[in-house]
Amino acid sequence: MSEQTVSIDGEEFAFSDLEQDAQVMIGRVQQLREAQQKLQIQLIENERSIASWEADIRNSIKSVEAEESASQ
Repeated sequence: MSEQTVSIDGEEFAFSDLEQDAQVMIGRVQQLREAQQKLQIQLIENERSIASWEADIRNSIKSVEAEESASQ
């Protein structure tokens, strides 16, 4: 199995050669990047849900207006 390497400022380092503090910080950065990706997906999903609800609202208003016009 090959050793895990980390690129820092364009230079490759063996993860195991780094100080423990650096290893912990790298792990935290990875966690934060994963969380950021999940939040970006959630944002896209929220935007799509909002757009869908807005379309439903517009369609329901048009339906009510059409019914009122037909009954007059």
